Amino acid sequence: MTSHDTTSSESLDPATTAAWQEFEHLLDNVLIHMDDPQDGDHLIVQLEGKQKPYLQFATTDGGRHLRVEVSGNAHLALAWQLTSDQCALMRIDGWQGHTEDEPNWIHDIGVGDAPQVTNHLVDVLATRFGLPHPQLLTQHCFGPFTEAIDVASELGLPASQSVIDKAVCEMELIFPEDRAELHAAAGSVLRAQHGDQVVLDDDGDYRLPLDDHPVWVRVRHDLAMIEGFAVIVTDVRSRRQAAIELGLLNRDYPMIKWTMQDRHVIQTVALPGYPFVPAQLSVLLVLFANVLAQASGDLSLRTGGRVAW
Repeated sequence: MTSHDTTSSESLDPATTAAWQEFEHLLDNVLIHMDDPQDGDHLIVQLEGKQKPYLQFATTDGGRHLRVEVSGNAHLALAWQLTSDQCALMRIDGWQGHTEDEPNWIHDIGVGDAPQVTNHLVDVLATRFGLPHPQLLTQHCFGPFTEAIDVASELGLPASQSVIDKAVCEMELIFPEDRAELHAAAGSVLRAQHGDQVVLDDDGDYRLPLDDHPVWVRVRHDLAMIEGFAVIVTDVRSRRQAAIELGLLNRDYPMIKWTMQDRHVIQTVALPGYPFVPAQLSVLLVLFANVLAQASGDLSLRTGGRVAW
């Protein structure tokens, strides 16, 4: 990822960042072959399932250009939809569409300019949609370029239709018998991602750094529920103004929530623990870190407080 990827490179662990970097280069190598003069080359890279993120590439202008599409909110389940702030960033980055007439995000580029957009696409997948790893993606392609290269091998991604049943069958589900078992399962996921950086505090909560900011993961005693929380703003000057700002944030982000405790702003997220799906905890923490990085600075200015790190 190049220099403008500060959000993605800092909010992901080094191994995951390296995986996304490798995927970016693989995608570059595939797209430069999409130059059919009859505009018959097509590639779809997607998260398998209905109403989930996807990228679509198609040759245009006699094979001289590519039309790149990113799934818009109209085609996505609520959990995957971009926020109003993220949509604004898409427009700043040059994307068009996302209207009633054209529901997807659209970018037209020259075939030779593909590397200029793949870097941004990886950032969109990893940090805005919050996909935890490129190997969760699948691909579907057709057109003359598929005779020149083996797209599945080049990208290291299986064909979309071949993984539907396998993905369902191999999705790990844990049915914990008690809180201790759920607590241990959550800890295993966190340590697999963050290693020795995960610490168990005196309250039995897991403490870990996300983007160098302390975040706690708690397994509740009264419910089969896992919660993530972090203090993101402290010393709020106006509790009334803070209440207004938090109300707006809570409206725009359906999965992440903000509350006031004394003069501190707390960011939280919750995940059902029965059954426990380890992959969901990984995805939620990526989303949590991305939103934390986006919201903290602006929120501190609007509330007259200071960022809590």
